[in-house]
Amino acid sequence: MALKKRDLLLSVSKVKKEEIICIISYVLNESKEKVLSTLDELIGELEKERIASLIKEREKGRPLAYITGRKEFYSLEFLVNESCLIPRPETELIVEEAEKIIKTGGVERILDMGTGSGIIGITLAKRTGVPVLCIDISKEALFIAKRNARLNRAEEKVVFLCSDLFCALNSKKKFDLILANLPYVAQEEWEELPVDVREYEPKVALWGGKDGLEVIGKFVDRVDRYISFGGRVLLEFGNQKQKSILKSKLEERGFHVEILKDYSGRERVIKGVWKNLS
Repeated sequence: MALKKRDLLLSVSKVKKEEIICIISYVLNESKEKVLSTLDELIGELEKERIASLIKEREKGRPLAYITGRKEFYSLEFLVNESCLIPRPETELIVEEAEKIIKTGGVERILDMGTGSGIIGITLAKRTGVPVLCIDISKEALFIAKRNARLNRAEEKVVFLCSDLFCALNSKKKFDLILANLPYVAQEEWEELPVDVREYEPKVALWGGKDGLEVIGKFVDRVDRYISFGGRVLLEFGNQKQKSILKSKLEERGFHVEILKDYSGRERVIKGVWKNLS
């Protein structure tokens, strides 16, 4: 039986109407605006079956971004799949703060640690023109990141390296700004994650061990070896206990530390300025 676009929106489903519109837009390769302005158009049988299948996937919990393969971040479009985290609005705080630092001058080398799909490094390289080295332990995630650099025409300013944190770097290499959005979900927090995060997004990009510090703790223990005098570090963290431990670790290594809040007022990012010359 032939269906109109409107019929799909009126069908009984746990999926939000705006998400159904996104799915229709994706399958028909039409803008959401066109979908909404042509709701009385009929949909072909193959397209109808495809849309219905994707709606069922969303009902089961598969994230919409993985269904459509794309997600917007900082007004840019990025490709995503199950090998990398879906970009989150709160991570824009790191980009926003990094841009402020870059505008003050003196930033010539940037490191994006745990780049995933490349959202932080690529966005900064495109917006500021400063070269960025993007590191991740996942080859699959870096494959997507490289595609995103091409998609956003930033490939000339971005270099990608597969490495377990700093392992593949020479300690003589110094950076003026180091950004890190690393795994920090603690064991006790794992089961509290939404199903669409816990069951579909890559555990390697989320799981931070018993206290959530397994990865970011190692990062902080070595970051002073790779930063220039007066250089800055921006590190996203998960909870208050992590904040206290990471703040103390950075201060012990000669950093002046400030805590930044996200747009909802939650403490989200540690900003460190390295002053230790010893």
